[in-house]
Amino acid sequence: MVMRYSNATVPIYVVHDTFDEGLQQLYLDGLYRLDPVYKFCKVGARPGVFTLDSLGMSAEEKARYSRHFLSLIGMADDFVLLFPAPASCMIAVIFERSTPFVPAKVKCAQEIFPLLLGMQEAHERMQIKLMIGSENSDQIAYRIVDSRNRVMFESAMWAQILAKEPALQSQVDRFRPQAQQVLPIVPGFVIRTQRLEHEYPAAPGGYLLILEQGSAGMAPLSPLDAVESFGSTVLTRREHDIVRLIFLGYPNIKIAERLHLSVNTVKNHRKRMYLKLDITTERELILKFMLPYVSQP
Repeated sequence: MVMRYSNATVPIYVVHDTFDEGLQQLYLDGLYRLDPVYKFCKVGARPGVFTLDSLGMSAEEKARYSRHFLSLIGMADDFVLLFPAPASCMIAVIFERSTPFVPAKVKCAQEIFPLLLGMQEAHERMQIKLMIGSENSDQIAYRIVDSRNRVMFESAMWAQILAKEPALQSQVDRFRPQAQQVLPIVPGFVIRTQRLEHEYPAAPGGYLLILEQGSAGMAPLSPLDAVESFGSTVLTRREHDIVRLIFLGYPNIKIAERLHLSVNTVKNHRKRMYLKLDITTERELILKFMLPYVSQP
C-alpha cells in the first residue's frame, strides 16, 4: 500500500490494491489510531526504512497490533519506507506479508533507500514546478505568497472554494505560513504549506499554500492502553487476563499454562465472558475491542 500521512489530518490511501473496502473504511473511521506509522508521523517522522520494532513498539505492542489489525487482512508483519512529501506530509510505501520479514529483506530496502529518496525528492521538485501556473491549476486549490505574505498567484479552484465557503476567507486572510505546516481551519478544511526556496524564483522565500478538504486526525492510541481499558466495567480481573492473552494470540492450552489454570476453567471463563459481551467468536471479540475507537473523539 501507499499512504499519505501528516501530523494534523487523517491518513489517506493513495494506493490500496486488493485491500478490502470494509476494512479500509474501518481504518479511516478511527482504527488508524492504533497504526504505529500514524503515531510516528504525529510526533515528527523522518525519512527512512522502519520496521515495527524501529518504530518504537515493544514486543507486546507489536503482537497486539499484528493480532488486532494485520491479522484482519491476512498479514503477520510489515515494514515501511517513509519519504518526505510537499506541504508537511509523508508518503509511506508499506510492504506486508503473511510471514515475518527476514532481516536480509529489510537490509536490502535500507541499502537502496538513499537512491529512492533522491528520486522522490527530484520528483517532488518537478511536480511543484509543473503545478505552479500550469494548465492543471484549476484542479488544485493553491496560492503562492512571497516572503512578505503578498499573494503572487492563486488557482481558480482556490478562489472557487473561498467563494463557496465565506467562513474560510477571514481565516485565510489571517493565516501566516511557516515551513512544513499543516493547520486545520474551519471544520472540514486544512491548509498545508511548503517553503519555496528554489522551486519558484518569482517568490524567493515564499510559500506554496494548498487548501484541501480533510479532518483533523484523532490522537494516537497505544495498544497496551486500549487493551487495559477493554471490558473494564463488565469483565472480572481473571476474564480480563484471559482477554489479554487471547489478544496476544495464545490458544486455550497456553492461556491455562500462563495463568496456572485448567483448560476447562479457561473455557468456562471464555463462555461467561462471551455471554457478557454478547458475542460468540474470537473474531467478534477483536471487532468488539476495535469499535469504541472508530469515529470517537
